[in-house]
Amino acid sequence: MLQGKGVIIWQIERTDGGNAQRIAQAAVSAGLLHIVVKVADGATTFPADAQAEAMTTAAIAALKTSGIDVWGWQFVYGRNPRNPSERIALAEADTAIQRVQSFGLSGFMIDFENSGHPIFTYRGDNDDARQYMERLRQSIPGVTLAAASHRFPGVHPNLPWDAFMSRCDVAMPQMYWVQGEPEPNLDESLRQYRSRWPFLIYLPIGSAYGEANWSATPDQVTRFMQRARTLDLPAVTFWSWQAARNTPLWDAIARFDWTGPLEPHPSEHTVWVIAPAGLRFRSQPALDDGSWIDRVVFPHGTSLIAIGNPTPAGAGSYRWQQVRAPDGRNGWVAFGIGDERYLGEQPPVDTVERPVWVTASSGIRFRQQPSTSSEWIDRIVFMPGTRLTAIGPPTSPDNQGCQWQRVRTAEGRTGWIARARGNESYVQE
Repeated sequence: MLQGKGVIIWQIERTDGGNAQRIAQAAVSAGLLHIVVKVADGATTFPADAQAEAMTTAAIAALKTSGIDVWGWQFVYGRNPRNPSERIALAEADTAIQRVQSFGLSGFMIDFENSGHPIFTYRGDNDDARQYMERLRQSIPGVTLAAASHRFPGVHPNLPWDAFMSRCDVAMPQMYWVQGEPEPNLDESLRQYRSRWPFLIYLPIGSAYGEANWSATPDQVTRFMQRARTLDLPAVTFWSWQAARNTPLWDAIARFDWTGPLEPHPSEHTVWVIAPAGLRFRSQPALDDGSWIDRVVFPHGTSLIAIGNPTPAGAGSYRWQQVRAPDGRNGWVAFGIGDERYLGEQPPVDTVERPVWVTASSGIRFRQQPSTSSEWIDRIVFMPGTRLTAIGPPTSPDNQGCQWQRVRTAEGRTGWIARARGNESYVQE
């Protein structure tokens, strides 16, 4: 998890000339604890130039050797910028995964925004964002993911916010106070993010640059960090190295003494739903229907990733647990009430696994939840003869007479299939 002060690198050749040792020395001298380096643009690696790529590789290695936490970042489009009908979300995700793995990065920042540019802006929809994020979560599960977008989400309602934010660990809004002051902008940005995604760690990106006839001032940079410390934020990052370096803005960043206890990243571990009726997936630790996410219920036996520790008992004696769902989204479930537990550290005994084979002549759709109205996972149809691993017993017939079975594919993905309807069976054990 990012801590303290950091700066974003965009164009490596304009970052201390791309000299790895100078970059590392400057970062250490300024007291920076993290650097975020651009490593991908859409579905292509970044930078494209071979010499600049070598500089990037050397700089990341030098920074890591100096004890600085290095993340990567990618500008994403969702669709081909020059052909918006072409979906590229999965190709973008594959590029991000390759870069994270090749550089050994501990975190990754995803830049999606309405840039105002006719080409270089996010053009994807909810499905594009969801597919991108799910691919990242499945392929680099131990890497911290951060969403970097506008400071005020309410001003940009057309972006697929929840598809990105619900699957990230961190919110890193571009908290640029252009023609304004840092403190009120930071307060309002934090309020909007905390009201919509209270489970996300908030780490703002401050202004260390100028545009048109405006520029941030050293005093504003200092006050931005002072306000972040007052709000107990564990870190801030600045845009950008090339704009601030060798200016009073860099000096202001370097002078600021970011000391004191740093907020630890919450630990994660696997838990299983042991409540017989399952658990509702919620956006906040609350019982009201407004917090119920997409009417999702995690059935008995579902494995989840618990994030941090359960809350103390609150209203109605309920305790709550922040979790990551199998599809990568973050939210909350009830941990228990009084002495009754709804989550267990071991899978329930009735979640026995066994092989099954598809027998339905036209195949069976792979779904997120046990319902014909549930999301169809990547348009996957299991054709006759497909071998799957059944997890636990089938459900009781629903109001359409359909029994459902939780399964895992050969690739390790979990979801649901229709097992039978009435007397017609779709699988064989």
